[in-house]
Amino acid sequence: MLDINLNIKRLLEIVQANSRKTGTADKPELLWGKFALQTLDVLSDAIAVLDDTGCIVLVNNAWREFSKANGGMSDYYGLNVFELCKEADGADSETALKALFGMQSVLNADKDSFEMEYTCHSPREERWFKLKVARRVHGGKTFLITIHENITGQKKNELLFANSESLYRNLFDNYRQPVLLIREGRVGEYNRRAVEFLKIRHGSYPSFPLKELFVDETQAGLILKKLEEISISDGVAVIRCNIKDFEQNLLQTELTFYSIKMNGYKQVCLHIDDLKLEAARDRETAMEKKYRQFFDDDLTGDFIGTADGRILECNRAFARMFGCKTIEKAKQVNFGRLFYKSEDCLKMQREIEKNGRLEFQEWRLKDIEGNALYVTANLIGEFDGTGNLIQVRGYLFDITRRKELESRYLQVQKLDAIGRLAGGIAHDFNNILSIINGYSQLLLMELKQSKNREMAKMIFQSGERASKLTAQLLAFSRKQVSEKSVFRLNDLINDLLKMLKRIIGEDIDLQTVLGENLPGIEADPVQMEQVLMNLVINARDAMPEGGVLKMKTSLVRPEVVDLPPGFELNPGEYLLIEISDSGTGIADSDLEHIFEPFFTTKAAGRGTGLGLSTAYGIVKQNGGKIDFESVRCQGTVFRVYFPAAIKSAEKQDNGKRPALPAGRNEYLLLVEDEPLVREMMEEILVTNGYRVKSVASAEKAYNEFMEKPDQFELIVTDIILPGKRGNQLVSEIRKIRPQLKVVYISGYTMDIEEQVKSDLNAIVVRKPILPWDLLRKLREFLRG
Repeated sequence: MLDINLNIKRLLEIVQANSRKTGTADKPELLWGKFALQTLDVLSDAIAVLDDTGCIVLVNNAWREFSKANGGMSDYYGLNVFELCKEADGADSETALKALFGMQSVLNADKDSFEMEYTCHSPREERWFKLKVARRVHGGKTFLITIHENITGQKKNELLFANSESLYRNLFDNYRQPVLLIREGRVGEYNRRAVEFLKIRHGSYPSFPLKELFVDETQAGLILKKLEEISISDGVAVIRCNIKDFEQNLLQTELTFYSIKMNGYKQVCLHIDDLKLEAARDRETAMEKKYRQFFDDDLTGDFIGTADGRILECNRAFARMFGCKTIEKAKQVNFGRLFYKSEDCLKMQREIEKNGRLEFQEWRLKDIEGNALYVTANLIGEFDGTGNLIQVRGYLFDITRRKELESRYLQVQKLDAIGRLAGGIAHDFNNILSIINGYSQLLLMELKQSKNREMAKMIFQSGERASKLTAQLLAFSRKQVSEKSVFRLNDLINDLLKMLKRIIGEDIDLQTVLGENLPGIEADPVQMEQVLMNLVINARDAMPEGGVLKMKTSLVRPEVVDLPPGFELNPGEYLLIEISDSGTGIADSDLEHIFEPFFTTKAAGRGTGLGLSTAYGIVKQNGGKIDFESVRCQGTVFRVYFPAAIKSAEKQDNGKRPALPAGRNEYLLLVEDEPLVREMMEEILVTNGYRVKSVASAEKAYNEFMEKPDQFELIVTDIILPGKRGNQLVSEIRKIRPQLKVVYISGYTMDIEEQVKSDLNAIVVRKPILPWDLLRKLREFLRG
């Protein structure tokens, strides 16, 4: 836009020339003719001509558009602008008064012209205008020419430039490394980091020669020469050298120079890298990387979480612990939801808020699939300035396997303690049964067909049933004396099938899958039948509505099968018996008790709770192991592992036993502390051709032996005696007579059986004692 006075002057000249051509120069009313209006309308600025009272006498098309856009009136002529400015109120009043004073000062010839900038914003856009006012006298009248120039684009550019300048200055000042701007060898600008690094004092050094930073003139000369080359070529130079700050301290640096253009001038920007700081940062980065690796590789589950349980950071062990495939997946988990009980989580938060930390807390948690997980936790809280908990650092040790082993160990201890109790009870009970069964059998041998014989028979049969009960107790305690042999497991199962089918009933489908060419096992066949019977009956009771019961045998090696945690087998081959059912399964609360004697879930009168405990004891006694797996409403499978026998299986001798011969006047030393048992045994032996010296203790037996060491041909002794045990008595006697034959009477002591295995001059007779068993074994032993 040209100067306003020149514009107006040119406008008036055009109007006057037009007047002369049309012959209207002497007619003021035609002064502003059609040509003048057309000329004004082509101008882009909004122009209005006011008379000396402030009324509009002429406007151009741009002014009409301007007025319309700003809510102006459609009837422009005669509108008094001065009055409108006086009446303006609100935010525009100050601008209107300023414009009024400016126009009046020009009208009164106080000023030749007047200019001002003002805003005229609409709801849709921001607009800026410049008002220009000039005075002209024509035809004896004074007029004001007002021009409104739209300067919105210019203003926006200025604001953009100002914002860019501010942004540049902010970036420049806050850049983390020292930066200097150099022109003609002098530093004109520098950022805050440069002030700190070079110890520049602003008041003393608003600008300074670049050479003041260098150690000597030679160095300064070389670098200044390099600056000239960069300025000309717009290149980049990197120089490592020592410089000095304004306190004369040497600094190890790397200087990067490059050319830039600012404010129309070429300048060189100097970027300074502190090599000591960079080395420290490298060390810090390496250390951070090292400890991050340490964090990720730690086998402990480490995490950082918020007070409300969100996981902010964790390592791979934490992710694996809770079943998450990735760390990012683990971060989506809320730690509070991993507790089995919400009250445990609340208690944890209260403890941390109170004490700031938790140490060696054992929790039962769950993974994202809901599986149980036991951990030992150490947690440390972080608090804000007002004492509010904001973060928690946690270190979790997975102790699930340890808890399982502890549980198994406690179970073994419990079963062992119950086994010792059961063994002690069985020992005393066997003494009683020896008397009942022994005398009832003697009565049966003497009585002919009569009512008394029937009563004696009932007594004997009841005693036999009681003997089986004690056998179950002894089997559980693993102290039952067994008669082992090598046999084929499949043959035993096939022999039992007919009886098992009768026991389980027609509504249960009994299936067998028996492995081929299996080696034998060395165990007591009668006890093995008892194990199979107990497991099958237990499976039957778990399927009251019927189902499928499967018996499977196979040969396995422990290194190629999946064994449960804590369940271990020695290397070698094992025969595996699997008995599975499709029944109700075992409740979680009962899993730890199923091998305990007298534990049963059956109604009163429907079970003793000795079935599984008996199976457990027999399997352990015969060198095997038993395990199980159960899922509620899906069934249970028991797995029994027996070491494969080295010897070949032998067929059982099922022939008839020979008649029992009587004794041949052999002299026996009988040692039994229970008087009634001792009297019964003495009567049996004496009645059947033996001479007997009976005593109640090992001490009396030793004294009796020492009187005439050669008089006894056999010692019959109980194992459990007051004071000294029977086997200890035998050891002392055999120091004098090493080949003396011994018959041990035992109800449950397994260790004596191991001793007898290698002793050709000793046998074991079980309690409760039956006369014909005692006499038969005694005769065979003496004859052998």
